[in-house]
Amino acid sequence: MESSSRPASWNSNRDPSVGGILQEAHPGAQVGDQGATLESIQRLVILLTGQVASLSQQIRDRDQEFQDLRALVKETNQVVTQGSPATPEKTTAGKDVHQTP
Repeated sequence: MESSSRPASWNSNRDPSVGGILQEAHPGAQVGDQGATLESIQRLVILLTGQVASLSQQIRDRDQEFQDLRALVKETNQVVTQGSPATPEKTTAGKDVHQTP
């Protein structure tokens, strides 16, 4: 039985489209075979570069959302700890609010 030097998590996290590109170039070959051509490897690099760029943008977007939420929480905490003046409720003495003229 052949043992793999790669951690098992590498195989479980592999993007199925990566294996698909190698399968296009070599329909009978397995993903780890040495029969992969330079062209298929180049296509993999392009695919992975695009995925990295997409993930980087998602991280930047989420970081911006996080910073916005952090600022909102900070502002809310300041209002709560400083206390804001309460607006007194206006009541009409002796009149029923639901009374019609």
